[in-house]
Amino acid sequence: MLIDYVLETITDTLGWLIALLPSIPWEFKPLQWGEFGNLIGYFIPIPEMLTHFSMILILVILWYGIQHILRIVRMVK
Repeated sequence: MLIDYVLETITDTLGWLIALLPSIPWEFKPLQWGEFGNLIGYFIPIPEMLTHFSMILILVILWYGIQHILRIVRMVK
């Protein structure tokens, strides 16, 4: 009834807002380094390392950004 309508409206609104966000930014294309590069790439997974590094970097930036915003909010109080 009314609760179902409100929940459906909230779900539709959140779905619409999520659709506005850009796609995932950490997709890397494989590098062509020749025979020697392919041999090194067999032992050292560079694309996966770049993916993990960028994800960790994004999370650290997000952590410090939220921490800074919370400090500003506490100062305004």
